[in-house]
Amino acid sequence: MKAPPIDEADALLEDWDRLFPAGLSDEAAAALLHFVDALGSLLESRYGAQARAHQIRSADPHPPF
Repeated sequence: MKAPPIDEADALLEDWDRLFPAGLSDEAAAALLHFVDALGSLLESRYGAQARAHQIRSADPHPPF
């Protein structure tokens, strides 16, 4: 069973606290945010289309191939 969103958010915050110092500069935080956004976009462009295609094929009981 999947954890409620608030539990997931708390877990992410705890992970953040363990990984990054409290005094992270604004520039470092902005660079990290840019990196995470770029990585998310890359993953979505690479695997999002595959996942959507798989969902469409799974929903169609008679695929055209």
